[in-house]
Amino acid sequence: MLNSSLSVDQVRLTFINTRQLHHHFQSPFHKNLYNETYFLWKKCWTEIYQQSGDGYTPKSDDFWRQDTIAVIHQDLKIIALHLYSFFDLQFAVDKEHHYFDFFSAEIMKTLNDQGLHKVMTMEYFTVNPLFRKVHTEVPYSDVLARCGIQYLKTTNASAILAPARKDNKVDRLAYSIGFEALKQNLTLRGFPCDLIIFYASKNMITPQPIIESTTKRLWETRTYTDEQTRQIVKEVA
Repeated sequence: MLNSSLSVDQVRLTFINTRQLHHHFQSPFHKNLYNETYFLWKKCWTEIYQQSGDGYTPKSDDFWRQDTIAVIHQDLKIIALHLYSFFDLQFAVDKEHHYFDFFSAEIMKTLNDQGLHKVMTMEYFTVNPLFRKVHTEVPYSDVLARCGIQYLKTTNASAILAPARKDNKVDRLAYSIGFEALKQNLTLRGFPCDLIIFYASKNMITPQPIIESTTKRLWETRTYTDEQTRQIVKEVA
């Protein structure tokens, strides 16, 4: 059954710069958006890990440490979210971050050999259960992933790294967009996963028209919580 509470024209994409958010004045709306995003993330991933049987419990640190959070929302109603971190693998401290415990020495060598030092991670891909494909006309999971790739292309990162769960077919979604496999058929925190990569130099595979048009509209109307700072930098440049 379609979710009638969602007005597609009022759906927006916001990129939350978490470092800016914590150190500079933010509007009450952005503070509330950040909180609502956290509440949904915590609820969903607590339930997900309970199902995995791995014993892992998501901690606020997992959310707090992210550099950027992409949020598709209608006002303060969170539809989908994705967490991004940026690493420079030329720094030992970055390379030894616990996130890379999932990556074998062989994979890390491959990244180095390809000159992929600055990377963006995509983590905790979350769609509100009320707005999954069975409830909406638009598959927001596909739209959010594509907006994330467009965000990559605005940064100095050379690639996206991510785990893709196979039990909920996120791996299929990723490959249909243009991601490639780094390592397949792993078990990460109790779930069957592939480790995947998207190169910044690549183009995405063309999607269905409704996905393409929604992605285009959300990207063109996107906002940033650090919009004022971005404008100052733009003017100085």
